[in-house]
Amino acid sequence: MTTILLFHSALGLRPSIKTFAQSLEGAGFTVLAPDLYDGKLFDDYNKGNEFWFSLGIPSLLQKASELATTVSGDVLFAGFSNGAAIAEYMAATHPQTKGALLMHGALPLEMLQVPKWPDNVPVQLHYNTNDPFRNTEGEDALKKAVKASGASFTEFLYEGTTHLFADASLPDYVKASADKMLERAITFCKEVA
Repeated sequence: MTTILLFHSALGLRPSIKTFAQSLEGAGFTVLAPDLYDGKLFDDYNKGNEFWFSLGIPSLLQKASELATTVSGDVLFAGFSNGAAIAEYMAATHPQTKGALLMHGALPLEMLQVPKWPDNVPVQLHYNTNDPFRNTEGEDALKKAVKASGASFTEFLYEGTTHLFADASLPDYVKASADKMLERAITFCKEVA
């Protein structure tokens, strides 16, 4: 059975992440959503990002890697925003990766110091079309690397100008988009698990 490792954004392990994890569990998956912040939460992107970078990317990746070693069997890595970068890195480096579910975040592999995308590890990416944090160059670079590996790359764009549109406690929330993203995420997980 494939385990889903779900990483939170720079805002921390907010209730919306737990709800998303519960929805995946309701679809039949085992989901681990680690708290990389040890309980600290943010409502403001700037403050959340400051804290994220104060911890250091190597430290956060180390925590994620240590957690992944405790999981037996196949793993699907998922993440929101900054957590999508962790999921992307883990999917590219973990030997039992089944796929990467990236929500509101994608980086070129070079930024993660990953030489190439692993063969046949599919990616599903979700973004608002006018997300203020969207990096289309990063998306394009990742898409090119994934397709070069022989894996599938599927991107879903939603009409909107917000970032974490699945977080019901933020002004960014768009219920229709959040529901559609969850539906597509569950389908992807079932297909690759």
